[in-house]
Amino acid sequence: MQAVIMAGGFGTRLRPLTMNIPKPMVPIMNRPLIGHIMHLLEQHNFTDIIVMLFFQPELIREYLGDGTDFGAKITYLQPEVDLGTAGCVKFARNYINDTFLVISGDLLTDANLTEFYNFHKNLKADASIFLTKVQNPLQFGIIMTDSNHHVNRFLEKPSWGEVFSDRINSGIYMLEPSIMDKIPDDQEFDFSNNLFPKMLNEKSALFGFPGEGYWKDIGNLDEYLAVHRDCLAGKVCVSGEGNSEEDVILGSNTEISDTVKFAGSVVIGNNVKIEDKAYIQNSVIGDGAVIQKKARITNSVLWDNVQVGESSNIKNAVAASRTRTGRSSTISDKVFIGEDVVIGDRSIIKSQVKIWPKKTIASDTILSTSLVWRDRWLKELFTDARISGVANFEITPEFAARLGSALGAFWGAGSAVYTSRDNDKTSFMVANAVQSGLMSMGINLEAMNIAPIPVVRQALRGSVKKGGIHIRRSPYDEQKIDIVVLDSNGLDLHANKCKKVERLFFGEDYARVEQSAVGILDYTARPYDIYRENFLETLDKDIFKQLKMTVVVDFSFGPASNIFPALLSKLNLDVVSLNAFLDPAYLTVSKKQRKERIKRLKTIVKSLDADAGFIIDTTCERLFLVDNLGRYYENVELLAII
Repeated sequence: MQAVIMAGGFGTRLRPLTMNIPKPMVPIMNRPLIGHIMHLLEQHNFTDIIVMLFFQPELIREYLGDGTDFGAKITYLQPEVDLGTAGCVKFARNYINDTFLVISGDLLTDANLTEFYNFHKNLKADASIFLTKVQNPLQFGIIMTDSNHHVNRFLEKPSWGEVFSDRINSGIYMLEPSIMDKIPDDQEFDFSNNLFPKMLNEKSALFGFPGEGYWKDIGNLDEYLAVHRDCLAGKVCVSGEGNSEEDVILGSNTEISDTVKFAGSVVIGNNVKIEDKAYIQNSVIGDGAVIQKKARITNSVLWDNVQVGESSNIKNAVAASRTRTGRSSTISDKVFIGEDVVIGDRSIIKSQVKIWPKKTIASDTILSTSLVWRDRWLKELFTDARISGVANFEITPEFAARLGSALGAFWGAGSAVYTSRDNDKTSFMVANAVQSGLMSMGINLEAMNIAPIPVVRQALRGSVKKGGIHIRRSPYDEQKIDIVVLDSNGLDLHANKCKKVERLFFGEDYARVEQSAVGILDYTARPYDIYRENFLETLDKDIFKQLKMTVVVDFSFGPASNIFPALLSKLNLDVVSLNAFLDPAYLTVSKKQRKERIKRLKTIVKSLDADAGFIIDTTCERLFLVDNLGRYYENVELLAII
């Protein structure tokens, strides 16, 4: 039988472990993930295998070879562009001649594929989806079937309020070759987002198989540790190498002192040396590792050729190949270490730290923040279209320039973009670096300099600009800088597009333009005029003139003071302005400071017998109201009034 393995994963969310290897090559129980998939296929007589490659394909080719070691014949295919999951399978159409399985190279499972195949054939399905149960379905596509197993509803990555089933799309499909006719040629087309909705609308023979057994999508670093816990606990049937001695699996040519103590389930690779009085509990030790005397390793995963120093302590952590720790070093909970990292004697790596490859940490160091390779980011780049980090430490000019070039590659040479910033000097530095990166990719810029982000959003609507970038000091943490990315409609950049930018940023697989095509930087004030015009058009100015209101406005020392005084004067309002000048010292406001400002505003409104008081925060995207009686409104209450 035929099977297609989707093995093009970047493994972005598994970094720093996947800086130098593709996701399917990440070791699980001392065997690459794709090796477990190949053994599962072998167990169920899938012997004609097509492996779809994309990222670092040579490592997968080298490991799998021609498939002989897995009882199979392997054909490798590699599209030149990202075609999506279904489009990638369509790329293999000339090699598929019968019912075939599609399985993601990103997951570990012991699913009964034979039962799945029989289910598909008995129902004469065009396509069948292997459904599995999970406790938290929010990260997956949920699916509902009727009593005859017909798929009648599904939704990709729902919110809790949208959840209607605990059965999710496992990324395992059984398909007929005729399905190719429903997939367009040479364009991005996804199973979950495109093909299956199309089949549902066409009332095609699309079925869901209620599968049992273990299934885990290794989507992030926590899941990587969790899947090892499950394997060591016997929750999943995976094949491995070595001889079993009670709860310890030993590889060949190991050298283990008689005073070593094991607890729980332990897997030891080949050519491993473990010295006197070492302690290992519920852990996996890769080939060629050296564990020196009195070292303690608990609930951890060590890849090949890791060296652990005398009296060192590693707990609930992962160390990639060729990591070396010195004497008496401590690796704390959920630390993830990339390849070829050297950690000095007596160093302490605190919880939640990630260390990128080829870093050297001096002896007696206490490391409490992630240490990245070059300027690579310590987490996923984006949180709700915003990138936040410590100024000049995590968000450096080098980082900003590279982000600018990644965004430029995303928008495409010749595109036009707005840029703006607040009045903080670090924002100025970062903005210049981002602009340099954008221009290096052929992006033409219109820089507003100091401008509130609502002005940028308004200017983008109806314009021909591809997007906008606003850089500001974080309103919540004075040490941090925010980089906000907007789409062509002035909205926050969609999560899917943020992921594409992240791929470009981490992969750097783009070329800068020639000198003659470098982008142009122009400075513009026109967006202010657009904002003023549109703002005033939405209001009935005659009503304001009749009311003759007195209002108190606190501009929070922010860029709102550049635009709103002139606007309010057009409305015939008697305005008492507070903090109506730019001062970067007040761009970040603590909860205590905000309470003090609100209290002060209440006092001023009542003492002046004003009709209302407003605070426009430094981002210009939050508004606080005090009425003539001194009552305070924000968020939902304020929205209800409006």
